[in-house]
Amino acid sequence: MSYFFQGYMQPFDRSSYDFQPTQHRTDVRLARQFHDVGGMKGDVALVVQNLFKTDYTEYIASNLLNQRAFITMKVNW
Repeated sequence: MSYFFQGYMQPFDRSSYDFQPTQHRTDVRLARQFHDVGGMKGDVALVVQNLFKTDYTEYIASNLLNQRAFITMKVNW
């Protein structure tokens, strides 16, 4: 689990419409390792970013990060 917090900010190279208010976001990752499956090992994980759907913006105020979920898989052979 990850928690991101950013205090209010006015980037020095942007105009006032890109003022960013205080923001926070929670991400979660659930993973399961596997060993010796067909001679391979690795892990598979479910990742959810912005778990609570807060209005989290990236560097530019109009770039909203919505909630997203995806699966990752790492295989070593």
